[in-house]
Amino acid sequence: MLNAANKLKILYLFFLVTISSAALCKDLMIVGWEPSPPFQWQAEDGSLTGLDIDMARAVLSHAGYEVKFKKIEWNLLLNKGLRNGEVDIALGATKTANREKFAHFSAIPYILWDNVMLIHKFRQKEFSQIKQLSDILNKDITLGVARSFIYSVDYERLLNSADFRKHLFFVANEENAFNLLLSHEVDAILTSGVNLKPDTPLNPNIVFHMNLNNRAESPGSHFMLSKYSVAPIDVERINKSLSELSKNQTLEEIYKKYELQIYKSSLHHNATQKRQDSVH
Repeated sequence: MLNAANKLKILYLFFLVTISSAALCKDLMIVGWEPSPPFQWQAEDGSLTGLDIDMARAVLSHAGYEVKFKKIEWNLLLNKGLRNGEVDIALGATKTANREKFAHFSAIPYILWDNVMLIHKFRQKEFSQIKQLSDILNKDITLGVARSFIYSVDYERLLNSADFRKHLFFVANEENAFNLLLSHEVDAILTSGVNLKPDTPLNPNIVFHMNLNNRAESPGSHFMLSKYSVAPIDVERINKSLSELSKNQTLEEIYKKYELQIYKSSLHHNATQKRQDSVH
């Protein structure tokens, strides 16, 4: 007969096998989203669409998952949803050391970009002395930034400085930041460098000033996966799918559907014009 110690060992092994099997059998991914055209938004017919949404559907479906989207505000998604496993995946995430404490990141971004600073063209001479973010500390300059966005390692470090934060105007999303720049309510904005191409100028009065990311960083939009609810084996499946779809140009085809919209419509609209859709 088994003694009490052996019975406990068997029960413990059974528990481990059960947990491991559950992790291997995950077939549903809950993806957090909030309105942020052209990345994530709800069409008039109620369907979800956008660059991030299409990328998530393609990669997760190819990996064999059923996908369920849950509408959730970005701060709540970061500070609660991912941490306690209510949501499995966040989209459009910048990879940082602090976030890696509670989340996995896809091995590669599904969209590549550099974060940049944009300014008004007539202020280029004035900004010529600004070579890095810390240079604004002794200047009368206000930056428009999206709340909860981490633009670079330097930006994340400087956020700990009360003096630096005095120079920031926090808004809900990047579109709002663009509108502030257009209306001269801020001196410059920090934003994703997607579609900032010489042959497709966004606005003749707004120009690129500097890149924010160094070569050691990994800028771009990653899948951010909850360490609470997503097992390493699932991260591997998603990375494999992401790699395969990147190689066969599926992701590139999705990107081409949206690239002319990204950060272009806001700059061509009047600053006071509002979208009919709610924004990120």
